[in-house]
Amino acid sequence: MAINDFIERVCVQPCVHWKYLGTDGMGMSLFSDPVQIKVRWTDNDGLQKDDRGEIFDGKAIVLIPDSAGTISRKDYLFLGEIGDLTDTNPLNITTAYEVQRFTRIPMIFSNTVFVKTVYL
Repeated sequence: MAINDFIERVCVQPCVHWKYLGTDGMGMSLFSDPVQIKVRWTDNDGLQKDDRGEIFDGKAIVLIPDSAGTISRKDYLFLGEIGDLTDTNPLNITTAYEVQRFTRIPMIFSNTVFVKTVYL
């Protein structure tokens, strides 16, 4: 079994992803429509360091397979299914969390397949 296959197998939890698109010119954040992906979500309360070196109150560490697409800082994730959402704007969902930091590591012997870890 290839490592990427193993990562795909352990990422079984449903998660909703909103891609950050920027602002509307009036300071309001804009997001893509929600998309459901499969992840490995680990609750992780405690202080973390973001990609700028600033301390934040962490909520989770999430392993995301390459097949889930691009994940970036300022995107939002929610553990659950799209059908569980009470709103389509992640800013209105108290358990949707902003990606504060992420790592993207190439799989062994690959320069095209990556595994991502995000810190919420």
